[in-house]
Amino acid sequence: MPGLALEFAAPSARYDFERDVVTLLGSAAGAPVRCAVSREALEDHFRADGLNKDGRLEKFREHREMIESLLQIKHLTQPVEEAGSVLLKAGGVAILGKAKRRA
Repeated sequence: MPGLALEFAAPSARYDFERDVVTLLGSAAGAPVRCAVSREALEDHFRADGLNKDGRLEKFREHREMIESLLQIKHLTQPVEEAGSVLLKAGGVAILGKAKRRA
């Protein structure tokens, strides 16, 4: 929900085969927020092209700080696709990255 800071306390992330995303849990105003990063975003922007699920998770961990920052920006500035969740897609990485650099 825009206007509420998104925080990440849970260190674990997992690969969801059904959705083809890496998922992690955040929270905003004490409510859980399901966060996800698409396979395409990992491949196009975080050098995960051609990797299996373990490789994608490793790239997520390697770039976790940046990914969490992009998820936070999206959560605060853009409408969400589904209540209580934030999905970082490939097309959003560049747009959100520009917003991060301006901040």
